[in-house]
Amino acid sequence: MSSSSDDDETYTLPQNGWQNVSSSKHRKVHSSTARSDTIQLHNKFSALSTPAEDPPAECALTIPKESKPPPIFVYGVTNYSEMISSFRNIVSGEQYTAKCRADNTVNINCHNSTTYRALIKHMRDLKIIHHTYQPKEERAYRVVLKFVHHSVHTKDIAAEFEAKGHRIRQITNGRHWKTKDPLNIFFVDLEPAENSTDVFKIHRLLNQVVTIQTPRRYKGIVQCTRCQQYDHSKTYCTKPFV
Repeated sequence: MSSSSDDDETYTLPQNGWQNVSSSKHRKVHSSTARSDTIQLHNKFSALSTPAEDPPAECALTIPKESKPPPIFVYGVTNYSEMISSFRNIVSGEQYTAKCRADNTVNINCHNSTTYRALIKHMRDLKIIHHTYQPKEERAYRVVLKFVHHSVHTKDIAAEFEAKGHRIRQITNGRHWKTKDPLNIFFVDLEPAENSTDVFKIHRLLNQVVTIQTPRRYKGIVQCTRCQQYDHSKTYCTKPFV
């Protein structure tokens, strides 16, 4: 390897100490570097090159990544050691990390879904005050069903979806925000599946021409109707009612 010149600019990444990148701004070719006297010419009328071989089968396979469990917020912790000792009978200390806040709240982040579910069950059994969020893999696939008369029973709509290979978790009829009158809109929660996106191919339902769209994302702040605090819902909150 040739020695670097004074005009070469090098820097080391601050994230680690195993990478040294040379800048190509003033890069030079030294005489000690091996050179080839053959000049490669390109003829645009030459024969087309053979296509590259397909990658091995093991390279094409992709393993689905497990979603990260949501954090768990434990309130009013007065003795951290006792809290951790109560968790040792359920999970080991290497399966989660904790971050203590100034208001005696401990934020627990589990490394996998199994640890998360075990801790949540343990806290609910012991009635430990905490709140968390719904895991991604448990969230329903929600779509909006338009142009279906509001008098149609939700059981009939569910039967039509199940006949087309979709499992229904819940169906609710949309209401006017002011008058609360029923609208010709239904919110359909499907069980997550590989064919969930096929629901958008449905254009006829119960002899009616329908349209299925993705719902609009709520841009407001979520407020818990149990403890009246923000950024979580009552479904995953165990704080006292206010």
